[in-house]
Amino acid sequence: MDFAPKGRLWLLHGRGYKSHVSLARIQDHLEVACAFRKHAEISQPPEVIVAGYPTIELSAECVSYARKRNVPVALDIRDAWPDIFLEAVPNVIRPIAKMALRPYDRYAGRVLSGASALVSLTEPFLNWSLNKAQRRRHSFDAVIPMTYQIEYNHLGATTTNTTLIEGDVDPCQHFIVCLFCTFGRQYDIGTIISAARLLEDRGVLDVRFVLCGLGEGLGQWRKLAQGVRSVIFPGWLNKTKINEVMLASSVGLAPYFPERNFIGNIPNKPIEYMSAGLPIVSCLDGLLADIIRREEIGFNYKAGDPGSLVNAISDARADRGRLAHMGARAKGLFAQQFRPEIVMEQYHQFILRLAATRSRTTRKSQS
Repeated sequence: MDFAPKGRLWLLHGRGYKSHVSLARIQDHLEVACAFRKHAEISQPPEVIVAGYPTIELSAECVSYARKRNVPVALDIRDAWPDIFLEAVPNVIRPIAKMALRPYDRYAGRVLSGASALVSLTEPFLNWSLNKAQRRRHSFDAVIPMTYQIEYNHLGATTTNTTLIEGDVDPCQHFIVCLFCTFGRQYDIGTIISAARLLEDRGVLDVRFVLCGLGEGLGQWRKLAQGVRSVIFPGWLNKTKINEVMLASSVGLAPYFPERNFIGNIPNKPIEYMSAGLPIVSCLDGLLADIIRREEIGFNYKAGDPGSLVNAISDARADRGRLAHMGARAKGLFAQQFRPEIVMEQYHQFILRLAATRSRTTRKSQS
């Protein structure tokens, strides 16, 4: 748990969480919430509390503490807990799982309804939390998007470094499709490998899928991609190398599985690509797909369909002028909505508005 009790603002989130339930994980969440309670009791109350949701347990303690001391508390909604657990359950037993989660669901509703304000990355996520809290939106609820810290030393430059990464990748000769991730259950890498094999079978040999990162699934995907020359796994890259790869790439992949946490969200990878002026190739329905179409910043393909991804890559390769136009629009959208200075100022003003409610209440009680 990150908890700095000194000062006017308490900003809290847990030690980390995963989208599965186990007795050990629930115990860990309870321990974090208990640690907050002990620290908070011996600390001077702040003017405002912002707590990450999930976890529900820590959020509940923050809401309880704040209400007893007339401190405004905001919950920052990052995941649709506990609803996301149902997505990991086979359809045939989902009704049973829903019944089993009902107490947790009611608990979530009580916690969310007890917050002074709800803030989230997108409108769908905020609406989900308001529905769970069974209340209407008010003036202190807010949507504040994710951001990405730009650290390019040569932003806008075109690299000619033929040793960009290990493997047969030449930015001057290849159409580079990049991805940076931790290889886990949320990314559909199998469809990418199948699409790469299809392109090679059709004689398209200038495309390179540069899939960067580590993770528990990496070995499985390396094995599946054996014999597919166009799929490169460079492993973990530092920030400088990531920037170089993005600036040398033609498009960036967002191969998320269609889960609730992604469909109603704009994940971090697309925003990272926008910051580099990189068009997005995504299989995610919902909010991101709508933005890609409306803002003309990339291509959508059908999740789990290698042929659809091949078509998207082919469309991107066919018109480099259109691709450059998309990249410029992506970079412009980042500058307008997702730059760190813009997002941080929005969050700053959000916190100041909340803090002002306590000041007004305090003055009234003293008069």
